[in-house]
Amino acid sequence: MKVVIFGAGEAGRYLYSQINKFASDISVDAFIDSKMDEEVSVEGIGLYRPYEYLKNANVDAVIIAAGAQKAVLEMTQIIRQNGIDDIYVLQDIAGKNKLPLFLNGDFISTRIRKLRFSEKKPSLPYFEMPIIDSCNLNCKGCLFGCNRNGIQEYMTLEEIEKDFKRMAELFEDIPWIRILGGEPLLHPEIKKVMELCRKVFGDSEIDLCTNGLLIPKLDDSVLESFVKNRITIHISGYKPTYKMMPQINDRLSKFNLDYTVLKRDKFYKFYTTNDKNNPNLSHSKCMSAGCRELYKGRLSKCSGALAFTRLNEQFGTNYEVKRNVDWFDIHDQTISAWDIERGLNQPAAICKYCSDNKIEYFDWKISTKESLEDYVIKG
Repeated sequence: MKVVIFGAGEAGRYLYSQINKFASDISVDAFIDSKMDEEVSVEGIGLYRPYEYLKNANVDAVIIAAGAQKAVLEMTQIIRQNGIDDIYVLQDIAGKNKLPLFLNGDFISTRIRKLRFSEKKPSLPYFEMPIIDSCNLNCKGCLFGCNRNGIQEYMTLEEIEKDFKRMAELFEDIPWIRILGGEPLLHPEIKKVMELCRKVFGDSEIDLCTNGLLIPKLDDSVLESFVKNRITIHISGYKPTYKMMPQINDRLSKFNLDYTVLKRDKFYKFYTTNDKNNPNLSHSKCMSAGCRELYKGRLSKCSGALAFTRLNEQFGTNYEVKRNVDWFDIHDQTISAWDIERGLNQPAAICKYCSDNKIEYFDWKISTKESLEDYVIKG
């Protein structure tokens, strides 16, 4: 099988090395990547821009080795537009942690698997479900606007199961799912939540995103269930997390759980109170343009649909979040999955509230005052 690898970063290079060592029936024709800098080759293999290469491609398949949701979404669309439907995706944590990818010359299917497509219904590369809006931290600039006015709210198991099953009905394939919050480990039924997710999505990559502070206190049965159900842990490493890392490492290593740590010394803001930003430009620059949020039956383009509603409650702002534009009711039988997909893949009304020319970075810190400026760019 002749393949091309999308992603010339560490994950793509690791995939290439694994193919060379353990898959004699696979040859890599090229790397493709939209961010090329000065390189023209990787490991002696040609490096090309996607459109440049794919318009004349003569390969059997493309393997996507990129962890950014926006890149996976855009690349899948580009590949299919060029007539290639045999697309494989490298599990995000397998690339980051350099886990074995082959067994007896074949892909380990839980780490590299073929995406499924159908003419009857679309596939969705990724979605994330914030199952709880309370958190044991109060980060300045939280993109979800959590911990508002002391309100604590979480999805029930019944709501979660209903939404999971409906998503599986609507979409042919959803290869990557993240469960987050707030802080998801505060959910009183977190073990059952993750078990439900695996039951419905048998071959998806399922990540639990956490600040990690509660991991040392988790009951053995919870961690054992995570291992059994192939749940991987994505730890957002904030300053309080750094101090706990020895205990977190010991706890997760004891159960041989796969996990990654993303250090977050910096936070950023791009929400504004201005509704005059260019939505098309904001969308094209948005780092979250490939994220899909599912909360209580509402599937939205990004965290803004949730955050703006919460900021309205807390600060009396007037953000307008529109049904069937910014979010879609997945249980509404009058709208098709194709309509939802088209809506999610284009700029939404709420994109006008995100800066079209500025991102404000700042050192991570706890929010100590109830201020709208903790969440939005001044002016």
